[in-house]
Amino acid sequence: MKKCFVAGLVLFISLSSFAQSTITQYLSGTDKDHTVQWDFFCTGGRQSGKWTKIAVPSNWELQGFGSYNYGGDKDKAHESGLYKHEFTTGAWSGKRVFIVFEGAMTDTKVMINGKEAGPVHQGSFYRFKYDITGLVKLNAQNLLEVTVDKMSAESSVNDAERNRSDFWVFGGIYRPVYLEVVPGTYIDHMAVNAKADGSFQMDVYAKHLQANQTVEAQVQTLTGQNMGKPVAVTADATADHLELKNNFNKPLLWSAEFPNLYQVVVSIKNKGSVIHSVKQKFGFRTVELRPQDGLYVNGAKTILKGTCRHSFWPETGRTLSKKLQLMDVKLMKEMNNNAVRMSHYPPDQDFLDVCDSLGIYVLDELTGWQSKYDTLVGHKLVKEMVTRDVNHPAILFWDNGNEGGFNFQLDGDYGLYDPQKRVVLHPWSNFNNMDTHHYPDYNYIMKTVNTGRDVFMPTEFMHGLYDGGAGAGLEDFWSQMMLYPHAAGGFIWAFVDESVIRTDKNNTYDGNGNRAPDGILGPHREKEASFYTIKEIWSPVYIQPKPIDKNFDGKIAVENRYAVTKLSQCKFKWKLVKLPSAQDKSTRAIITATGAPLPLELLPGQKGLLNLHLPATWTKDDALYLTAYGPKGEELFTWSWAVKSPVSIARAPVIAAKADIVKTETEHDLIITVDGKQYYFDKATGYIEKVVKGDKTISLSGGPVLAGVNMAMKGFNYAGIQKKCSFSVSYTGKGATLHVQWLFEAGKPVKLQYSYAQSGDVDFMGITFNYPEEKVTGMKWMGRGPYRVWKNRVPGQQFGVWHKAYNNTITGETWGYPEFKGYHGEVNWVVIENKESPFTVYTDSKDMFLQLYKPAREEDALKNNNVEPPFPDGSIGFLNTISAIGTKFQAAKQMGPQSQKTQATGQPVSNTLWFEF
Repeated sequence: MKKCFVAGLVLFISLSSFAQSTITQYLSGTDKDHTVQWDFFCTGGRQSGKWTKIAVPSNWELQGFGSYNYGGDKDKAHESGLYKHEFTTGAWSGKRVFIVFEGAMTDTKVMINGKEAGPVHQGSFYRFKYDITGLVKLNAQNLLEVTVDKMSAESSVNDAERNRSDFWVFGGIYRPVYLEVVPGTYIDHMAVNAKADGSFQMDVYAKHLQANQTVEAQVQTLTGQNMGKPVAVTADATADHLELKNNFNKPLLWSAEFPNLYQVVVSIKNKGSVIHSVKQKFGFRTVELRPQDGLYVNGAKTILKGTCRHSFWPETGRTLSKKLQLMDVKLMKEMNNNAVRMSHYPPDQDFLDVCDSLGIYVLDELTGWQSKYDTLVGHKLVKEMVTRDVNHPAILFWDNGNEGGFNFQLDGDYGLYDPQKRVVLHPWSNFNNMDTHHYPDYNYIMKTVNTGRDVFMPTEFMHGLYDGGAGAGLEDFWSQMMLYPHAAGGFIWAFVDESVIRTDKNNTYDGNGNRAPDGILGPHREKEASFYTIKEIWSPVYIQPKPIDKNFDGKIAVENRYAVTKLSQCKFKWKLVKLPSAQDKSTRAIITATGAPLPLELLPGQKGLLNLHLPATWTKDDALYLTAYGPKGEELFTWSWAVKSPVSIARAPVIAAKADIVKTETEHDLIITVDGKQYYFDKATGYIEKVVKGDKTISLSGGPVLAGVNMAMKGFNYAGIQKKCSFSVSYTGKGATLHVQWLFEAGKPVKLQYSYAQSGDVDFMGITFNYPEEKVTGMKWMGRGPYRVWKNRVPGQQFGVWHKAYNNTITGETWGYPEFKGYHGEVNWVVIENKESPFTVYTDSKDMFLQLYKPAREEDALKNNNVEPPFPDGSIGFLNTISAIGTKFQAAKQMGPQSQKTQATGQPVSNTLWFEF
């Protein structure tokens, strides 16, 4: 009896406490990984004309229904989805019951037990709800029927979201659906304005208040510890909302660097008894846009290092998950992003929650892709967006559309629901003292630096189509933008490739040609090379690596690019390593020494020298690595330097001489035999033709050729004795010369010395050979890796020994990263693995680039070739300079100094290679 009483008491207390809070009952699943089956009927396209089941939430195209459409498609499917779902309610007498849709595409008609819940909702990306108190049967089974039209009956909704948009347009109930059950008197929503000075204001929108009631707010830490005393006001049933104010002494502030959050518990009380209580997280922070000065958060000048993000997953479209939201924000933080632009619609609520908790600044955007909502529907959608998102400290600005999709009649609406009065932006234009110009070229940046007055923050730049843009050219852009006193940063387009899995095309990827593969990450978040370039350039602890030599004093120039973090709050660690040789099977470095220098006491914006205090023996090692860690222990970046010159590293083992060198000739060939290998040279061209090693033939041929130059052989000369000989060839071409000398010495690798001179603007300089691509299986090399580089995208790669198997990856169309083909930086040696016999080439220069073939052309490559840079005709090249890459909208020559062609001056360039077969 006693036990039953205690249990009943606990149940009573639980129910009493439960009744004071909002009850949430999900009718659908909560995300893409947790769905509920509803009855479903599709009116057109695949699996149409019959009742079946569908997972909710979902986009129906990804579930095998209807038709796929991309914005701008001329013939869009005007299909509808009919949903049915039965649900059971509780004993909610005296309560109000709402049905809430987090998002449905597009026009949504809701019926409960055969009766309409309210007007059809129009707009795909917004939370909406209906009061269904009078429609549901309590403690009984109820029928929910939903009709979702993929295309809206309102033309401006179609124009803003679908007809012109440069993104996939789906259909369906793609975000969760749930019931909210509240008392008869309840808090509908609230809007917090908590500033860095500790002032606290809250607008509380309550329904059905009575004169004898009060509304009370208690600020707490996230662990529930009260901060100060509660503040309360007497209910005013005639007021639109109630305003509560308080002040706090030096609260912990919210910023992307230190995302300190609090919570406020808001209660409606009647003589001390709680009628309804809700809890809301928030942060104390102040955002200022200072004309002709910049962006300030909590009084600190702040630079936004952002990307533009679509809410997208290839198998589920716009239906995401909490796990995925967390993954995306962590990837942004890892890339040293501190900001994200919601493009081009409000995201899932979960995503904003993660931005609040981990620290990412947000531009929240009303849809309007080059076309606007009309004023009537726009008023409703602005209210829905702002009232849902207003309390997120991560949000700094509201975007009223995109690229001309601005309804100026809506600009004033945001402040109606936002006591913080965040600045409203028109991304792509100059508005509210903000220049958000899209896709500026380098000259625009320079002009803005010298003459601009508005705060400069391009909300799209460095368009990352395929392997172009993003990190390529960013170093030049960013260095100039940092000189601009009014700079507030910028947002790279885009965070991910929006390539969807086509369930109607055997589950193949579709990026709608060249319109969607714009990401720094692939659709499953595969990292492209630009990820690491951006990570280095945007590191808040900034180091510009310069080659080190024997005179290096162990001091590294460092700059604090944080907004509020002191450098003393960070940590550094260095290590010296020995790297494996070309003959070693492993690529693992051996650590010989480590250290942790004391960080400097540098305030944000200050520069200094970090003394590593390296041991006196440091020059005996192969590489130096220095890692910076942020205040939370997160790795910001690891910089690396080669300690030795390639000549001192690249020493192949001496092999025993088997016999004297023998020279033979045929009508077409000169053949040199040394150490049991025959080297064939074409007497007409002077090029190597092949190497024969016993019963194996190594098909290295067609070189050395001066890359990109048509030349004619002037003649060749052979000279030699028993154990040593040379084969020399000279070439001339238009404005260029090349002199080649092959040196053969018994018991040593073959040595190739060459010297060339050329004049004019060139995409690349150096020599190339040919080797059949179909015979290559992989490569191992000492140099920068593991990704390829462009002339204007060298940062981000680490010096070491790397290996990768052959692939024919096309960036943005297939995602087997890192790509095999392309240019590789600072190559000391390379082992070309193949089906014949592997061979190794050693270089003598820290500035040597290795060219491996030419990347395959994209299926939907741009006609302007902006992101298809030129390559030499040869398949394997050893180059002193390489080509740059542009963006979707700009050729490389528009992207700054690093992106220009190299100006060859006619001065001789000399290098040496060693070949080991």
